[in-house]
Amino acid sequence: MKLKMKVKVAIATLAIAMMSFSGSANYVYICTGGSAKKYHATQNCRGLNRCKGDVVKVSVEDAKSKGRTACKICF
Repeated sequence: MKLKMKVKVAIATLAIAMMSFSGSANYVYICTGGSAKKYHATQNCRGLNRCKGDVVKVSVEDAKSKGRTACKICF
């Protein structure tokens, strides 16, 4: 396969992956610890390693309403 074609295939694959991810990202994970400020795409994100509370699954809207912002590691 020529390089130009490989790049087009890679871009198309990435676009499909991004569309499917954004459609399924209705829920995120947050730490219930008092100093937690982020929400995470997965419960296995290393940003949750030092969580002092429980890790719970909530809607993105709920996380944002609690003042959480997206984790820079997993988003």
